[in-house]
Amino acid sequence: MSLLAFEISLVLLLALPNLLPCANSTASQLDQQADMLLRWKSSLNYPMSFGCLETWSNHTSPCNWTGVTCSATVPHGHGRSDAVKVVTYISLAACFFEGTLDQLHFEDLSELSVLDLSNNYLYGSIPPSIGNLTKLTYLDLSNNINGSWCLSGHIPATIGMLENLETLNLGGNNFTGRIPSSLGNLSTLVHMNLSYNSLSELSPTMMFTEKCDVYSFGVVTMEVVMGKHPGDLLLPFFCRTKLLDQRITAPTSTEEKDIILLLLEAFACLQVCPKSRPTMQQVYQALTNRSCPAAIQKPLHEVKLQDLHDFCGAIKNI
Repeated sequence: MSLLAFEISLVLLLALPNLLPCANSTASQLDQQADMLLRWKSSLNYPMSFGCLETWSNHTSPCNWTGVTCSATVPHGHGRSDAVKVVTYISLAACFFEGTLDQLHFEDLSELSVLDLSNNYLYGSIPPSIGNLTKLTYLDLSNNINGSWCLSGHIPATIGMLENLETLNLGGNNFTGRIPSSLGNLSTLVHMNLSYNSLSELSPTMMFTEKCDVYSFGVVTMEVVMGKHPGDLLLPFFCRTKLLDQRITAPTSTEEKDIILLLLEAFACLQVCPKSRPTMQQVYQALTNRSCPAAIQKPLHEVKLQDLHDFCGAIKNI
């Protein structure tokens, strides 16, 4: 063997121990996720899962399982040529399986962007480890209730660590306690639904900020006046929705002006961008002055959600 060939072989031999662990760790990440998901499946009872979990088997890749999508990701410190597939999407809505989230080890799903387990029969609490899903943009655990069995306990403060979250839906369960102040850290959040739980007020550590306290005021006000949760009322096709709950006695003309002002303030508090919302001081000032923009002073039945959208910015100047 020539000296050059010997040197090349020596370099490769020395580099091999460093290369193999990286290759093995990236290649096995999907297998590790599959093993964990199968353990979670074995903890569930699914007599009426409508085939949702039938494809979940160690004989096939989790990328081919029902409700699971994989995407290529580049491990830290590697190039594009080293990209490997990992689970990034799990959607098992309305599969009607029973069980807990205890065996769903979120730390193994660090690249997950969508998790939808709504309309099932999950019960117990949400593990604090859900805070490991920092790539998550969509989380829906709503309507997991079956008689006295349902998702319950406190909403974990670690949800506030989901810095990319845009949609959070925990409605229709039996969560109790205070809404954690850490939800105020979710700066990318567009839609949040916590309705139909047994939650109390915000955490005592929550400051009066534009992000959460004012938003909560808007939600409660809209629900009381309109008789429905405002979660979907801001969509364009709801612009013709009647503003007043039809079960309420028809107000006088003076009362109508106060209701319009109240709804205008509530709508302003529901703006997607926290910086566009008024402060609690501005809400208080507007209610005290009882001054409504002239352009929106018309009979209540003629006022549409679009009108509230167009003029809610004036609240800050009342």
